[in-house]
Amino acid sequence: KKKRKAAGAGGNAATEPWWKNFLVLAMGLWGFTVIFTKTMYEYEYNVLVSGVLSPAEMVALTGYLYAGAGFVSTGINLVGTQVCLEKLGMQGAILATPTALLSVSVAILLRPSISTTFAGRLVDLSLRWSLNNTVRTVLWIAVPPQQAAAAKPWVEGTIKKMGQAFNAVVITVMLLISGGRLYSLSFLSLAFCSMLFMCCIRVYSLYLNSMWTRIKRRELRHDDVEDLPFDTNIDRKVMERLRD
Repeated sequence: KKKRKAAGAGGNAATEPWWKNFLVLAMGLWGFTVIFTKTMYEYEYNVLVSGVLSPAEMVALTGYLYAGAGFVSTGINLVGTQVCLEKLGMQGAILATPTALLSVSVAILLRPSISTTFAGRLVDLSLRWSLNNTVRTVLWIAVPPQQAAAAKPWVEGTIKKMGQAFNAVVITVMLLISGGRLYSLSFLSLAFCSMLFMCCIRVYSLYLNSMWTRIKRRELRHDDVEDLPFDTNIDRKVMERLRD
């Protein structure tokens, strides 16, 4: 049982396929839900903006959106990620994106408007290409190299593309059921953000277990762990387990 548990958390690259690694599967679900939420925000934003603004105003507003997202994501990449890891730890960094998306989804559900959907897209664009990607890069370190090489094209590529196709079907079905009302999409994005939050809670424990499994198998040395961008909480837990 212990061997099976270790394989599920960290995986043995020589014997276990990547789809039996729970951390990889959780990261796949993470990426899928982020893309789903992003598509919901885009659709709601486009519908609300097109109903109020002229084409020229829409272009200008969207330009401000991408400019603002670029500015915020640059700040997060330069300072925010490091501060987040130092102050909140790896667990806080993992939960930062789903918490932000969950908060915006609640705001959109309670008050669907151009301002709330603009905020949703701003949060998504700013975090998805900064903190979210950085955290996922660190998580891949916990996956054995052979598994990571085989899984990345699926998790970072195929699953996200499947998510886009799934989104198109879901939007069509939900709008037909609700008679074209946006609240159904807002409720759905909130549900997926809640699922993402629960998934990321599990990701942190899988990450710790996987890192410990790799250290235990001498796939990673503690000196290597100290050189990685981990927070002090992870270093402390690794040291405690090493002493045990």
